[in-house]
Amino acid sequence: KEKEKQVKEIADCPLCKDGKLIERTTRKGKVFYGWIVVFGCVLLSATTGLLLGLNSIFIKPVTESLDISRSAFSTTSTIYNCVVMLSVPFMPKLFQKRAFKPLLLIGVFSVAAVQVLYAVAPSIYVMYLLFAVCGFGSCLIGAVPIVILTSNWFVKNRGLATSIAFSGSGISTMIMSPIITAVIMSSGWKMGYVVLGITCL
Repeated sequence: KEKEKQVKEIADCPLCKDGKLIERTTRKGKVFYGWIVVFGCVLLSATTGLLLGLNSIFIKPVTESLDISRSAFSTTSTIYNCVVMLSVPFMPKLFQKRAFKPLLLIGVFSVAAVQVLYAVAPSIYVMYLLFAVCGFGSCLIGAVPIVILTSNWFVKNRGLATSIAFSGSGISTMIMSPIITAVIMSSGWKMGYVVLGITCL
């Protein structure tokens, strides 16, 4: 019975044919649609890269504005990482039970909204709560869905596709770092967070 079950799973697998793994061949025009999926994953990783990659830029202006220590502000990163650490183990089951698109949209809009809300946070404690929400939202658009998406579309070039998908993190930080710095210098850290939130969308 166990062997029959395994045979049935292979037969039902969308990536299998005659018991062997194959790469999906769905195409849109002349472009393999899997690479379009990879481009979408690059955007997702670019968004998550901005969430903490630019946090250090805000340390000085936020601490001076809210009259708090740098260690108090650095706690926001600790809270973010703790929420991510606790949430990631539940992500695979969540994406198995729910449709991808709604979860990805919730993730994108939640992290974008949180960036804007940082600008109106009246105290560091409110920011702690917002960073916790941001941590959970980032899990919905982070490593787990990216790996699942690339794995579903690629077999032969899976390693290459996954590497490209995660490259967005470094690229977005490199591009946006001087831009956000310039915004903070000219219009303040609150506007910097607003621009960051709009960029996440």
